[in-house]
Amino acid sequence: RSIYKLTHAIQPGLYIKVYHPHTAFQKLRNRLHPHTLHESRMLNQLAQAGFSVPDIVAHVQSGSQSALITKAVDPCTPLIALPRNEQAPVMLEIARRLLKQRFTHQDLHAGNVLLNRDCTPVLVDAYEVTRHARLTRGDVIRTFAMVVSNYDVSDEDLKGHLSEKERHDADLIPAIRQ
Repeated sequence: RSIYKLTHAIQPGLYIKVYHPHTAFQKLRNRLHPHTLHESRMLNQLAQAGFSVPDIVAHVQSGSQSALITKAVDPCTPLIALPRNEQAPVMLEIARRLLKQRFTHQDLHAGNVLLNRDCTPVLVDAYEVTRHARLTRGDVIRTFAMVVSNYDVSDEDLKGHLSEKERHDADLIPAIRQ
C-alpha cells in the first residue's frame, strides 16, 4: 500500500491510499473485494458511531488496484509525536470506545492516530477495523493487549477503561498482559 499527500498552497489537501496487490490471488481478491473499499466502509461506520475520522472524498478502482481518497486532517499533530506517557491514555480511550461500539482494530497503534486542532483523536487508518455483532472475550484481550504491550500502563489505568463486567473478571488483566 502506498500513501500520497496532495497539497494546495503548501497546505495538505488530500491523502490517497493506493493498494496495489502483487500476487495473482491478491489481484483477484482485490478486484472482487477491494481493500480500500473495505477501509472506506469502516471509516463511514466509525464516523456514524461518533469517532473522528478523515472525510472520504472518493474510492476508485482500476483493474486490480484500488485507492481511497480522503481529506487531510489539518492542522494536526501525529499522536506518535507526543511523549509516550501522553500517548497511552489516548490509546486506552480509543480501545475502550472501539470495543464499546463493537469494533476491533488489528493494527491499533499511535501511528494511525492524529490529534486535530481540538486535540480530538482522529483514526486515520481503518483497513484493519471490523465491526462485530457481538464481541468475544478474546476481542477485548487482543485489543487492549495491543495498547498495553507498547506502553507502561498500570492495572488501575487499564481497569478504568474496562467495562463494569470486564472489571469483575479477575483473569482478564493477566490475560491482556500475556
